[in-house]
Amino acid sequence: MDAGKFGAPDLSLPCGRYKYAYLRVMCNLMALNIIINMKGKVENIFNQLEQTKDSLMTRLDEIDSVMLQKKPSDENWSIVQIISHLEKIESGTLKYIEKKIGVDSPLKGSGLIVSIKGLILRLSQKLPLKYKTNPRLEEDSNSVNYQDVKAKWTETREKMKVMLNRLSEEQLNTPVYKNYAVGYISIAEQMKFLLVHLQRHIKQIDKTFKKIKYEN
Repeated sequence: MDAGKFGAPDLSLPCGRYKYAYLRVMCNLMALNIIINMKGKVENIFNQLEQTKDSLMTRLDEIDSVMLQKKPSDENWSIVQIISHLEKIESGTLKYIEKKIGVDSPLKGSGLIVSIKGLILRLSQKLPLKYKTNPRLEEDSNSVNYQDVKAKWTETREKMKVMLNRLSEEQLNTPVYKNYAVGYISIAEQMKFLLVHLQRHIKQIDKTFKKIKYEN
């Protein structure tokens, strides 16, 4: 064949097709890796949540109840208010998931996208920014009792453990949880968020305690 007459063979189209197919295969493999052993991954996250909470409660049990209810300023929460906020976020998550189980997800099958959104959400918790809280999650410091909140939090965790144990891997990976910031994420991604959210507020508790201890 005369290359001068017909020109060099155009290989750009096949290469483009192969590249697209390669990217599709890689995305599918990444999504599959996200799904594999999801129950084990979520169980590990839940165990971290429990260990972190138990360690926090052990420390707070040693602090006088008056100190736990004291606010560093009018604009800041007391330690017991922070604990109450954490419990309400988790109990709210539990109720929402129980309501949505069995409902078809609007983003079903998009595991990789959901994981990226979950990562963005977790990274946001590591930034030194203040986030506006739903007024319904705020309570007056004097109306919140530490022992009551502690008992409610323990009860919420027990219910959450039961719920997670009965969910299938597909349910854990289905984006049914609507986060106000990034949209729909999976139950597994929400569990990861709860862990970094707890870690963020533990730092807030430590700062609050230093402030009220210094004032005394």
